[in-house]
Amino acid sequence: MRAAQETSSILSSLIADKPSDQGDPATRNIRAIIDQRYINLDTLGDIAQALDISLYHLREVRLLGEAGTDSSDTLALSKEIVETLCTVFGRAQALIDAEANERQKILRSAADVTLELLRSIDLHGRVSSGSQTALVICRTYAALVASLSGLREQRRLTEGLQRIVSRFTAEQYDEVLSNLLLILRGTASLVADAGVDNDQAALTTTLGLVLGSAPEGTSKVARSHLSSWLAILNTATAGPIKLRSIVSAVCALDDLCGNHAMLLRTQDMGALLQLFATLTGPSMADEPARALVHLERSELEVVRAKIFGGMVSTLGTLLRLRQDLMSGFLPQLSLLLARLVTLFRQLRNGGGASGSQRRTLRRDLPTWLDPVLVPPLGVGEARGLARLLSGLVVKSVPLAGGGKAESLAKPFGKHATGVLVAYLRCLTVQGAVVDAEVRKELEVGMMTVCEVMGVRQRDAAMVGLLDSAGKVLMKRVWGVFEKQRYKGQ
Repeated sequence: MRAAQETSSILSSLIADKPSDQGDPATRNIRAIIDQRYINLDTLGDIAQALDISLYHLREVRLLGEAGTDSSDTLALSKEIVETLCTVFGRAQALIDAEANERQKILRSAADVTLELLRSIDLHGRVSSGSQTALVICRTYAALVASLSGLREQRRLTEGLQRIVSRFTAEQYDEVLSNLLLILRGTASLVADAGVDNDQAALTTTLGLVLGSAPEGTSKVARSHLSSWLAILNTATAGPIKLRSIVSAVCALDDLCGNHAMLLRTQDMGALLQLFATLTGPSMADEPARALVHLERSELEVVRAKIFGGMVSTLGTLLRLRQDLMSGFLPQLSLLLARLVTLFRQLRNGGGASGSQRRTLRRDLPTWLDPVLVPPLGVGEARGLARLLSGLVVKSVPLAGGGKAESLAKPFGKHATGVLVAYLRCLTVQGAVVDAEVRKELEVGMMTVCEVMGVRQRDAAMVGLLDSAGKVLMKRVWGVFEKQRYKGQ
């Protein structure tokens, strides 16, 4: 695996060229971990045993280092440790995919092993003042996550990494981000395959965690690297689809904006909206992407929910916390919202749809939302989008500058027409349909759009933007809005 190989080369440059004392307790413990790569790993029981043994010996290594009784280079064999754990984790990934019942147990054990290794490397770096220790920690995490993707969902592990990163010096933090971005840029330029996708996804996740764990006094450094990260993500998503990388990017941005929205600057908001516009854009493909064909329908449903839900959650957070930035990008926001409401279409006749209908809808929907292979967006996603639209009229105080609580309702009013028109048009597209329950949830959000756009915008849409079917639907939606609108009586 490319991520493990690169980490091994970095570790090799970190390690001093001096012989290890074979009788040293730390060395014996490290050897015991490395021996796990040579045992049979045919069942999840074998994996669990290998993880337990590795965890025990890693704890011994760390305790020896804390006690100061380790006179040798305790990480002299760290390269082999990472390679060994990548082998064990890679085998675990294959087995838990087939036996989902044991998934969480294995992931928890693997997370404990990974966190213990990171702590040991961190302790060694503080004792020996290793200049590259910070980079080794982050690259080790990325390599192991690339081998076992479920590790990124283990909160204890991510919080442990963030605590370690928060203790970096400003110079270490800047160097780590620069190197990780350089590696990510190189990985994103490679031909898309499963291995590259895994490595890019792991690096993206790692960068998101590192950016969100800025040590005290380094927010300026984090902001400058955040802009570079968004630029790389925009470039990477414009090429052939890398499904895991997309999911990692959306989830990382959701976490970063939710916890550290103040890192964003004006140019970052534009880059983020551009990224989401690219992800929701039409695939223009007549055949499904190869990345989708080999996945189970349940896996595709999880991917779909994470991508759509992550984008909606991120936008909701920015509407609530960074109105000061969002107010300068209302035209782009309107176009993005208009695109989001059209993603709920599905084939009218399901499996009986004609080849022409399938091709037409496939070309118009994003690659990750293939109408044949991927289950359509459902009631939950529609409810989330409606909640996002309702946030347009919610008053809040921006994080930057404070001041009076305001909403975006008035400035967004001149752009709201496009959102409602896009929704009405998608209801009348030939060969496609929006489920009745989904439509019911979406219309809750459309009531908010009707409220902010006003009568003049409605009349303009009726005259020049809708066909006869769209006008009928507009009258019905507006009639519902008029009935439920508060009139002060």
